[in-house]
Amino acid sequence: MLAANALQTVLALGSVVVLARLLKPEDFGTAAMVLVVAELVRNFNSFGLGKAFVRAERASAFLFRGLLRLGIRLNAIAAGLLLVIAVPLAWFFREASLPGFAAVLALPVFLIGATTVHRGLCARRMHFGRLAGMKVASALISFAVAAVAALLGAEAWALVLQVAVLHTLTAAGSVALAGGIVPRLSEEIGDGARELAQARAFVRDFTWAKLIYSGASRLDRVLVGRIAAAQVLGLYSAARRWSLFPSEQIQQPMLSVGVSALSKVLDDRVRFRFYSRALFTGLSGAMYPVLAILFLEAESVVRILLGAGWLDVVPLLRALLIAAALRFPLLSSRALYYSEGRTKTHLRWTGFESVVTAIGVGVGAMYGAAGVAWGAAVTALILLIPGLYVCARGSRARVSDLLGPIAMSLAIASSVAASVSWSGLELPAAGFSRLAIVGSAYTLLYVPLWALGLRVTGQHTLIASSLRALIGRRATVTADGAVAPDGRRPSARHDRVRVAFDRLGRRARLLGGLRRPATAPLVTPPRLVRARDARAGPGERLWPPPRGPTRLRAGDAARSVAGPEPPT
Repeated sequence: MLAANALQTVLALGSVVVLARLLKPEDFGTAAMVLVVAELVRNFNSFGLGKAFVRAERASAFLFRGLLRLGIRLNAIAAGLLLVIAVPLAWFFREASLPGFAAVLALPVFLIGATTVHRGLCARRMHFGRLAGMKVASALISFAVAAVAALLGAEAWALVLQVAVLHTLTAAGSVALAGGIVPRLSEEIGDGARELAQARAFVRDFTWAKLIYSGASRLDRVLVGRIAAAQVLGLYSAARRWSLFPSEQIQQPMLSVGVSALSKVLDDRVRFRFYSRALFTGLSGAMYPVLAILFLEAESVVRILLGAGWLDVVPLLRALLIAAALRFPLLSSRALYYSEGRTKTHLRWTGFESVVTAIGVGVGAMYGAAGVAWGAAVTALILLIPGLYVCARGSRARVSDLLGPIAMSLAIASSVAASVSWSGLELPAAGFSRLAIVGSAYTLLYVPLWALGLRVTGQHTLIASSLRALIGRRATVTADGAVAPDGRRPSARHDRVRVAFDRLGRRARLLGGLRRPATAPLVTPPRLVRARDARAGPGERLWPPPRGPTRLRAGDAARSVAGPEPPT
């Protein structure tokens, strides 16, 4: 998974470098006029179907078919909405080619949305590496199509074709990885009607929240496109894309894993807090140094990736990077909302956040594109603390579990950035060599300071243990989506994530106040219980007792090992 994500990052960088030299800023601006709406539809047309399937109790065929039918109906409406909006959009932006762009994008948008539940099944099976590899292949082919179209003089059409091919191939790959349009899953229905009703409620709240947030987050480009020319919109879109690039390549993949993982420990508040803190520690520690380096060397990055003709992007990029750094904790908090199923709370907060963001961006629009960027940064600062408080209120985690790791990483990243900026080093002109020197100096200062911060706060083993537990074992998957470590019999298979959590649970003592109550029984895995029963006679108990907290079977209550006894 990590290698595929790294390759996807390199491919995205190469795509921008090539297309920025084959196309003009006006072409990016013209394509952005319709892509801003296509991305809006694309972002909310998943309707949370994949996440609803991930957090379901059982991966049954009944639930899969129900969510698939719901997704097809909703995405047919979304694709039709894109076609309808294209006509007034052409009048609003004064661009006659937008209806044609929308006609090309309608079918790919429908396909990528309708196959969301297939990607949810892959995420439930922990096939993140295969998903990432499929996305890399799709991005590579779509980039080749866009490059050929740009060489043939297609201009803005090259960017539209890139998005259309990417969505189509991603949809086809999702179906293939899931095992078909309707893959073979367990036919046991059980209380399927109740589970489907819960999933539909999750989808409803998720969709409204996503729609409101997506509309508010794209209001800045709509205003820039209205008050300025296509060239200015192209510059702003490029700045916004690169300010969100670290989030797309680092934050989003880790959040996908986080939602799947946290959903497995909802019944254990101690471990939920422990892993929430681990998630925020790793995310903030990886995100903030990347944003800081991009802020320091924005001019070098623009020269390398876009060329000297795009230097007007630099001030916009720096303002949007500040906004991205302040918005990062609120985006990360979605892992808690989704894993706990608190979509109603998330919907209410998203509505308030969108109103405040719209006001800030609207006021900033009076000062041009730069005002819009700084308006987004100011509103992100205003919403930061209230957003974390609302997320932690009613959650199994606390505000300190979220704000503590973020504050530590942000303070260290800002201090190192200030030290590098004011060091007075004689650096070469903006370019690759300057970026390499500044990036190396920043990394050499940041890594030991961040490691020291983890040591001081008692979290130094938390990250190492998390990585070993989550990537240290391979897994096999059964037809119904169950995940089990390799080498175990089918009757003794356990969820891979739960196995990882059981290992990490022993380190919960690192967090003050998170000790497990002394009266809580230490229970044994079913596989070890069966092995012990085969060796011991009735009423006997082996010493030492098997370790590893998991659930007891019904017949194991009499053999609880709450208080280990020495051998006689």
